[in-house]
Amino acid sequence: MSRVRQGVELGFNLFEENGDSPVAAILITNTAPIGTGDQGDAPIGSLLVRYDNGTLYQKTANAGAPADWALNGTASAVIGKWRNETVSVVTNDTQGVGVRDVVASPFSDDSGAVLVPADFIIGEHIISDADGTPALLRISAKSGVGDKDITFVAATTALVAEDTFICKFYLPDPDGGENRALVNYNGTVVVKISDIDWQFLTGINLSSGYTPGTGNPIAGDTGEAAIQKIDGNVDQLTAAVGIAQGAANMGTYTGVTISDNQTAKQNIQQLETALEALQTKVGPANIAQSTPTVVDSVLVDVCQRVSWEVVAHDQGDPTAVQTFVISAFHNGHAGADATSVRDDITNKKKLGANFNFSASVTLTGSAGTQAINLVLNTTDANGIRYSIRRLNYVNAL
Repeated sequence: MSRVRQGVELGFNLFEENGDSPVAAILITNTAPIGTGDQGDAPIGSLLVRYDNGTLYQKTANAGAPADWALNGTASAVIGKWRNETVSVVTNDTQGVGVRDVVASPFSDDSGAVLVPADFIIGEHIISDADGTPALLRISAKSGVGDKDITFVAATTALVAEDTFICKFYLPDPDGGENRALVNYNGTVVVKISDIDWQFLTGINLSSGYTPGTGNPIAGDTGEAAIQKIDGNVDQLTAAVGIAQGAANMGTYTGVTISDNQTAKQNIQQLETALEALQTKVGPANIAQSTPTVVDSVLVDVCQRVSWEVVAHDQGDPTAVQTFVISAFHNGHAGADATSVRDDITNKKKLGANFNFSASVTLTGSAGTQAINLVLNTTDANGIRYSIRRLNYVNAL
């Protein structure tokens, strides 16, 4: 066994067992097939390796012409018709070898969001004059401010009938459809076989007997059956919510707490705000000795009467607890400031050692900012720690 690779020049001839004439050949070249010389002598079925670009040809005819050799991947080659080049753009514009400023001179059939320089990637291809004399060009360079000047060169391998590509932007389609597509060169022009980005859904119709359904889509459902279920579920959901299908808000209400024509989230926020305004918790917090402190306030225009439940601890002795309810009301409303306020303390109780603790109610401010305030105070040397809960009674005027 040889431990070095063997080599030959030009290629191999292959013979049947004990045969006198070659039945196939494996040849090399660094140009496109010429069809004469060794290529012309090679039997049909022979292979030609083009080593300058890595392509492979198969001999399918014996006319002594370049067309005798079919590029693998074309209609007459054994392995099929797909081309592996990435095609960025298919356009009906005629673009030859050279440089194009794609900003100043976009393709004329680019009727959607106009392609930008970033859409043209070096090494990818375009197909120009798709409806005339199609040509496959490679993007070889980008230059100029913002890479707007795109250099196009001839593709390594020209188009052959039945070549099929996937392209990113199929510009012959109208605005809204110029996206990814499957295209085929039929030997005369390039035609679109199919959209492959679901734009073709605009051409699919529901059956004439379509009606909404119910339930969850499951494996095995047709596309229409799944849509029927989703459609019916949406109908039931809108009915349960109590709004019309397609409504953008929750409609109107008879009261004043919830605003009309708001979203569900906005209405829930209004309910939360109203509830918290009726019952508000404050604290726990501390008050120092002989420091009268406003611990809570509510606008006069909002509440006619207020009740605070108060709990306080001696900070020096947490087992000493006092609790009471202080209620107050005033004579103000949205049209006039309050001029007086009355309060009373009820349900006063204590546990543990006694400590000095007092509460009062005051009015401050004027007009829309006038407030009724709860003031707590203590002469206890340790100070107190308190928490309160407020209950509001909405002003009737």
